Amino acid sequence: MKQQFKVILGVIFLILFVIVALQNVNPVSVDLFVAKYQVPLILLILLSALLGMIVGLLVTISSNSRQRKEVKRLNNEIKSLKDQHTQDIIKKDDQISDLKAKVSDLKDKNKNTQVYQEDSFVKQEMDMPESHLDPASMTPKDLPVSEEVSLPAQVELPEEVDADFTE
Repeated sequence: MKQQFKVILGVIFLILFVIVALQNVNPVSVDLFVAKYQVPLILLILLSALLGMIVGLLVTISSNSRQRKEVKRLNNEIKSLKDQHTQDIIKKDDQISDLKAKVSDLKDKNKNTQVYQEDSFVKQEMDMPESHLDPASMTPKDLPVSEEVSLPAQVELPEEVDADFTE
């Protein structure tokens, strides 16, 4: 459908051009610097239009070549940025792998330390003599520190002891 529309539009413009050309066949005087020429008006119109198209084409070509250069430069920049980004991702992945390995090592060391501490605690309990485990045989030094001993505020002495100190 679009193709038919373009053909019909082209035929209409061609018919209009032929009509304008047939109406403008009168000669016109054209001054080119020092020379004077007599040419039909339609020829002058066509030459002017052709000259305009050539100038427009040259401007478009130069603009397109600048745009192509800019597109090429930008594509190269995009490629280098993608390469740099890929390298950065690889470095970050390597760092993440290293950190994961360190975390795993630390977890293993922590687990081993806990096992060692539990083993040494059990070993200490096994090395203690039986008397330390029997509350009746414990000395005040063996008592747990967390227990508090309360003393009365005033100690009452027997009268005989009191009489010895007063003399």
